[in-house]
Amino acid sequence: MHDEQSALTERRVRRLEHQLLPSERRLWFRQVDSRTDPRVQVADVLAGVARRLAADELRDRGDTELGELLRAYIDPASQWSDERSWSRLGPAR
Repeated sequence: MHDEQSALTERRVRRLEHQLLPSERRLWFRQVDSRTDPRVQVADVLAGVARRLAADELRDRGDTELGELLRAYIDPASQWSDERSWSRLGPAR
C-alpha cells in the first residue's frame, strides 16, 4: 500500500515492482487514499515518530523507551552514518 501521489506514476510503480524483488517473486504496489485507509494512516504515524526519534537521537536527546519500541521496525540493512545514534536505534544485534 502506498499513498496516492502524482509523482508516483503507474509506470514508476511497475518499474519499482520489478526492481525491488528478484524475477521469481512478485511485488504489487497498490495506491490508496491515505485519508480513508487506516493502514496508510498508521504507517504515516509510525514514519513520523521514527523521523522525530532519529532527529532527536542525532541531537543526543533521544528517548530510550521509544527508541526500544522503534527497533522492531528498523531494517538492519538501513544506512546510518552516526554510529552512536545507530547503536541506540538500530536493530538489536
